[in-house]
Amino acid sequence: MNKEILDLSPETLDLIKSKKTCETQIIFGVLLVFFQQVGRFPSANDKHCINLIPEICSCLNLELLDHDNILKKIINPSLTTIKRFRNEILIFLQFKGFNKSSHLVDFINHCKKIIFPLAPNWDQVTEQAYAYLKNQKIEPCTNIQLDYFLTTAHHQFEAELFKKIERSLTPEIKKDLDQIVKEEKQEAENAELPTKSEKIISPMKPIRQPLTLGQLKEEKAHLKIDSILYEIQKYKELNAINIPKAIESLGSRKLLEKYYERVMVESPSHIRDHKVTIRYAYLSIFCLIRQQRMSDTLADLLLKLLQRILTRAERSVDRALQLDNKRVKGKMGTLLTLAKQSIDHPDGVIKETIYPEIPKDRLSEIVIDLGEDGQWYRNQVKAKALSLYSHNNRRIVWALIHALDFGAEPQLFKILKALNFLKKMNADEAGEKTISLKQRLYNPILLKSIIPDNWLPFVTIKTNHATKIRINWYAFELALFERLETELSVKNIWVKQAFRYRNPNEDMPPDFDENEDYYFNILGLPKDVEEFIKDLQQTVDDQLYELNGSILTNPKVVIKDRKKRGAIKITPFDPQREPQNLEFLKLEIAKLWPNLDLIDILKEADFRIGFTKCLESAATRETISEDALTKRLLLCVFGLGSNTGLKRMSGLGKNQESYDSLRYVKRRFI
Repeated sequence: MNKEILDLSPETLDLIKSKKTCETQIIFGVLLVFFQQVGRFPSANDKHCINLIPEICSCLNLELLDHDNILKKIINPSLTTIKRFRNEILIFLQFKGFNKSSHLVDFINHCKKIIFPLAPNWDQVTEQAYAYLKNQKIEPCTNIQLDYFLTTAHHQFEAELFKKIERSLTPEIKKDLDQIVKEEKQEAENAELPTKSEKIISPMKPIRQPLTLGQLKEEKAHLKIDSILYEIQKYKELNAINIPKAIESLGSRKLLEKYYERVMVESPSHIRDHKVTIRYAYLSIFCLIRQQRMSDTLADLLLKLLQRILTRAERSVDRALQLDNKRVKGKMGTLLTLAKQSIDHPDGVIKETIYPEIPKDRLSEIVIDLGEDGQWYRNQVKAKALSLYSHNNRRIVWALIHALDFGAEPQLFKILKALNFLKKMNADEAGEKTISLKQRLYNPILLKSIIPDNWLPFVTIKTNHATKIRINWYAFELALFERLETELSVKNIWVKQAFRYRNPNEDMPPDFDENEDYYFNILGLPKDVEEFIKDLQQTVDDQLYELNGSILTNPKVVIKDRKKRGAIKITPFDPQREPQNLEFLKLEIAKLWPNLDLIDILKEADFRIGFTKCLESAATRETISEDALTKRLLLCVFGLGSNTGLKRMSGLGKNQESYDSLRYVKRRFI
């Protein structure tokens, strides 16, 4: 690497060359360059600084010396030469010493306001702390001192954060939070799901008994009526607690998720043991995040339910068409031909015999309905979907719609107005006002801007009035929900209390409009949407053309019939040639270790690379010894990975681990 890459100024080069020997020049150069890049001097853990030695030698045109010997001196701060070099570097770079009376308060405030709200891991915290000291031109303190200062700052940060959260809670909210973790005969964490009769309660009514922590932790929602209603009731009960939304602005999403995970791995009894301030802060953050996740879940269920209605309708129409084709194949095409010919050649028998029974206008409607654009098939699917919706799914769809609160871009406010209008009608279907609204006549122009055009024949009911029509309200609901599904999927419409379905404008930087060019350059995207779509579409077209041109002649790809549907079968690759000495290696390993268990291999892998150290606890601290923790982690990883289970792993080896201890480690670390 040359001096331009290392960014060595002439003054820096002169200072390095002022040292007498080649070795001292290399040592001084590594210390100086490392400090300029990192903001501190290398320690025993920074052995990668050895990579700077050949680069320094290249810049100074020096002969490479023994790397290991130089590295030992560089990372040894007790040597007199190293002490002198460090002081000289600090003076050269104009760094001042760390003074507790003048620097510590500012350093702790920086950590509390800038570093800890982003919830970085401890290595990132240390790195950002060094970056701050480097930016302020302050000599970094020792690792032990820095760790102590950071721990102090983190403790103060959490204490202030939890105090702010507790102050924002009313006595009623605190009472509801205490109710969640109240003591019971059976811990809420192990509580079973309510029975079917307990779950099926009207979604408009509150749950009769307070929610428990175990019920809130459940994330098993299925497309079944009782399961969906149960999720809706939990969501409404959680909303009734009224956790202040301002809590979300006190830290980053990552920070809130960290405290959320702590509650997820703790039992109610452990949460009750926390100090009052910590307990209320934990539960408030947990309820806030859980509320957002449950809102996302309900939105997912709504989209899946609407999609399932359409899928079942398509399958039903396909089955009916297959049965019709078996009786009279292609009869719809024949009917289309007869209708066209009757319109094009009306003279003679057609005009005398057919037109009196089937008017020409009726034949024209049949031609349009059976058009070659597939409109007839789509209409059949819509008719079947409408039947499925009105007879089977309408109640549960409306339960989800009532539970969610939607927002939209200004150009889509009319959809929300229509949705709110239907909500009021649905909430009071038997009321006189609702009945009057359903029976009145409407201008069809109002519908065209809200629902897709292909739904208008189903929604409108012709009347004797010249311009106004009556509305098929079930069809109007389903058409509006189809539009809602489309816009919600692309976030033109969003769910107000959700996270994944949140308002996309919240993700934009506050100064995006003023610095639009800057942000587009960072993303590497064109500002013109048409240009972006054109490039993307061209890439997709090129790939599809290439696939289309080669798929029929590719011997490795076969298109087969599978369950009356096409399936692409790809032939597996030919096995690679086995290495010549692999068989001899296997035999030699079998001789040395004839009965090697998989768990022993796992243990050896951890001994070599220490992968269990990457599994961090969700709790604030752990009192388990390192050896015991490593053993339990290995047993958990093996039990989960091999599908043996923790219960069977609890009886292995000497000093057997209990099942509860393995569950404890799994819950907090895995």
